[in-house]
Amino acid sequence: MERLKSLRCTIPASICLLAMAVAVALAGSKISIKNADDYGFAYGGEYGFAGQQSLIVTTTPDQVFSFDVASRVGGVILQAIAQPDPSSARVNISYDLALQDGHRFTITMGDETSEIPAPDWEVIPLIRFVDSGQTAAMSLLGEPKNDMEKMSWSLFGTMFIEIHPVLCDTVLGNNFIFTDAMLVAGSPGRIRDVTESFSVPIPGYTDLAKFDKEKSEQTAKKVKDKLSTGGWNTYIYTDVGVNFKFSIRKQSLEITGEPYYAFLSLDFEKKTSDLNNELTNIFRNTIMVRDLNPKIYELDRKAFQTAAILRYIKAANTETWSALVKTVSAQSPEPSMDTPRAWTR
Repeated sequence: MERLKSLRCTIPASICLLAMAVAVALAGSKISIKNADDYGFAYGGEYGFAGQQSLIVTTTPDQVFSFDVASRVGGVILQAIAQPDPSSARVNISYDLALQDGHRFTITMGDETSEIPAPDWEVIPLIRFVDSGQTAAMSLLGEPKNDMEKMSWSLFGTMFIEIHPVLCDTVLGNNFIFTDAMLVAGSPGRIRDVTESFSVPIPGYTDLAKFDKEKSEQTAKKVKDKLSTGGWNTYIYTDVGVNFKFSIRKQSLEITGEPYYAFLSLDFEKKTSDLNNELTNIFRNTIMVRDLNPKIYELDRKAFQTAAILRYIKAANTETWSALVKTVSAQSPEPSMDTPRAWTR
């Protein structure tokens, strides 16, 4: 974006050339966003910005919508624990590196077995995230860390990204960033089609759904109209109160329950937070946001459902969980994808 690009004039040319050289050296091993500047993304070291910042936040369901959490994490929070059907079934999960990526995870419930149809780049970061015990994945409410960041925040309203360490430089972590950025200011912008600008297709993501530009534009207008009613000044994409259920039918894993946007009104003087139930329910009970970009929201749905199952296994079968964490500990799932430091709408 042109406003953010104007910051380049304040950075010595030698530093810019060095940054470009490093970017070229890394390009072959990472997915990138073509014309990332045009989407408002800036990466650590660009424009004189700081490096990536970590987000370490743990919440309980009754804390997610509190002022302390909502003023810190205007982002993505995964905390639900799924329940098996039948409830008496013993659940196990295993990983076989010898199988094709996307088919390596197997889940067993009693005598029933199914694969978990998801690539390593999706499931392995989720295993590490669940194992960490934290619940906040990322936030756009990070504080500016140096003078250049403060200048960009003051002039352009730049938002600074904080992300859980195990999600940094992952495709999944980037998808959570896209999800959070989608409704900023109540008006979905160009971020809606960011999935169509990846440097190369990503198996298990690019093929999840088809992006319909015309439908997305129409939906953006509907979303803007709904959000213009007011009564909110932040939101969290979360699974609070979602009753995830999972079972295996005919060797196929079935999961119910979906994440949603929760809209809140924060009073920074009184330090209070009020959930706008009416607006939250409007968006929770429709597929409206999915049409903004079905690839982004389909991956969200899968990730939240899988994370909820993993939390159940972690709590109910510690031996299996420990073995799983150990098995994937040496894996570096590909592709990777640099995490932006900042985003300007």
